[in-house]
Amino acid sequence: MKHLHLPTSTRDLVSILFKRKWSMGVVMAVTVGVSFAYVMLVRNDVYEVTAKILVKIGHEQAMPSTVLGDRPMMIIGQRYQDVNSEVGLLESADLLGQLVDELGLDKPGPPEAVPERFVPRVRYHARHLVSQVRDWKDELLIRLGFRVRLTPREEAIAMLQKGLRVTPVKDSNVIVVQLYLPVRQFAAPILNKLVDLYQTFRLELLLNTGAASFFETQVSEHAATLAESEQRLHEFEIAGNIRAPDRQKAELVEAIADAQAALTAAEVHQEIASAKLQRFSQELESHETDFAALGDFDRESFLGSIMLQLADLQRQLAFLKLEPVANSELMRANREHFAVLTEMIASNLRTRLAESEKTCAAWRGMEDELRQRLSSLHEREMEWRALRRSVTVVEGTYLYYEQKHEEATATAAMEREKVGNVEVIEHAIAPFAPSGIRKLKLLVIALGAGLLAALAWASVLEFFDHRVYDVDTVEARLGAPVIAVLPLTKGRYRRILSKDGTVLAGTNRRG
Repeated sequence: MKHLHLPTSTRDLVSILFKRKWSMGVVMAVTVGVSFAYVMLVRNDVYEVTAKILVKIGHEQAMPSTVLGDRPMMIIGQRYQDVNSEVGLLESADLLGQLVDELGLDKPGPPEAVPERFVPRVRYHARHLVSQVRDWKDELLIRLGFRVRLTPREEAIAMLQKGLRVTPVKDSNVIVVQLYLPVRQFAAPILNKLVDLYQTFRLELLLNTGAASFFETQVSEHAATLAESEQRLHEFEIAGNIRAPDRQKAELVEAIADAQAALTAAEVHQEIASAKLQRFSQELESHETDFAALGDFDRESFLGSIMLQLADLQRQLAFLKLEPVANSELMRANREHFAVLTEMIASNLRTRLAESEKTCAAWRGMEDELRQRLSSLHEREMEWRALRRSVTVVEGTYLYYEQKHEEATATAAMEREKVGNVEVIEHAIAPFAPSGIRKLKLLVIALGAGLLAALAWASVLEFFDHRVYDVDTVEARLGAPVIAVLPLTKGRYRRILSKDGTVLAGTNRRG
């Protein structure tokens, strides 16, 4: 028999729906019923609570006091790394563990009372049954090795980790903390407690508990070292008579210059005295004594007065030589007086020469002593400067550790008082409605899904069902008219006969 491809009309589609109405109704009823049971009995309501935290620029962003050396320049502004660090702290398992221990979330709560009304009591027992089934499923998975058995504390932490969402707001220093829990009355207190514990938790992490005591010890040790260094420097300055080496060196150099000038003058006087003594001796040995060759003498000085007396004696001798016989006694007295005066001059010149030599020796010795003192001062200056450098280094280290101690003490005081850069700008409040899609919307979606499932079921049945249900289909397929349709009242089917009495098709009475 040749199969014909007939066009499908709206009547055919409607007839299919009527033909499959009972099966489609069953599919829709099952889908809606299962969805209703899931929504009302199995699905747990989840409540969302939200808190907001502002991360400000504070001492936590500054370099810690334990960092030695120069601190890098800080740029004030939006610091996303700090915000992300706070997000990591909020999601810390240790913090969640503190929350579980603080609120006792790992301990079983009081048993829920059985409701008195019928519908809530049915829901209660249904939920209890579903909970038992879940426990049985989890136990089976644990026994099969597909899941690890967790302690109550670990289960509570896992539940919080699953329900916690920490999100930094883009281009800001605000952090949004969301918590999803199946209990409405406890969600907000749990999140607020988490935020409080977070503020304490982060301060404990940032608190340098040993920094203040460490720097205090260093300050004490370096203070003692500084006192010892200053004492050694003071003793060295007293022993070496060092006050201000640069000024002392300048004074010694000036004194050496004065000594050199005085020595030069003394040497000049010595040479003059020696030359005069030598010339005086030569004049005494000559026949014609000329004391004018000795040079000038100060008229007010001792030698000047004697030289005047010698000049007078010389003039007297010149007169006496005119009559040597008559003036012999006078000439002899004149010569004796002359000899005495010349001896006095010679003694005076020799004394002057000796004094000049002593003066030169004294200035030369003073110059040598000053040069030796300058050399000794220079040598002691090296050691003095080394001691000064040591004192300066120790003093700088002492002041540095003292500054660090003050910073660490101030930071510890602020941290003990919980003076941080994190502020809660919005606390969590009790939610007004469950989070997610509402139950009525879920039921509407389930109704639509049931309708689609029913249509899909009818389409599948119609695709695989090749039976004939009406006269038009028989005539179209055979190309022959139908003479009569004989209903079978007792049977389940009716037959369609051709002109010669041949059964052409059988159809269901319900169709």
